[in-house]
Amino acid sequence: MYEERLEDNLYILWNRMSSGSYFPPPVLEVEIAKDDGRKRKLGIPTVNDRVAQQVVKPTYNHGLKQSSHHSLMDTDHLKNAHQAVEQVRKNVRRYHWVIDMDISSFFDKMSHELLMKAIERHVEEKWAKMYITRWIEAPIEDRKGTYAYETGRERHREG
Repeated sequence: MYEERLEDNLYILWNRMSSGSYFPPPVLEVEIAKDDGRKRKLGIPTVNDRVAQQVVKPTYNHGLKQSSHHSLMDTDHLKNAHQAVEQVRKNVRRYHWVIDMDISSFFDKMSHELLMKAIERHVEEKWAKMYITRWIEAPIEDRKGTYAYETGRERHREG
């Protein structure tokens, strides 16, 4: 449906983003089953919001890459799994250690205040910081229509 009116949709989005009047709609929260039987919450943005996020992405990727250690695996240039495996081979010959993390509920419990300090440090463009803040503060809507607002360590619900 978005693609049927692609030019109109992109023009409206561009107009709102360039004027500073774009506010992300609520993210739809769905639960997906994990292999161990537990459920994991997943936030699904609208198509329009996902396009807007892709507009902002280069501004923070650039800032993060400039401050990243040179040994971190840069996956932007990789086209397939074979290239990723080859990059890992090069890294293990060159470096003595690897850090791999999977932190349970990381984004649910992460301090928004600390996240914004990191954004301030790594993103120069004021307009990008503004939109990142709006995405962090955007409401979450479940399938029942209940809205919640994340504060970084707590979730506040509204009926």
